[in-house]
Amino acid sequence: LGRTNWKELPAQRPNLFLELTQAVATVGAVS
Repeated sequence: LGRTNWKELPAQRPNLFLELTQAVATVGAVS
């Protein structure tokens, strides 16, 4: 998630929750 630019997120990625959900799911699966 280090690549995430939080200040530009609202403009560039409306799917913020979708991105985070997939990231968390990936981490959970790997762990």
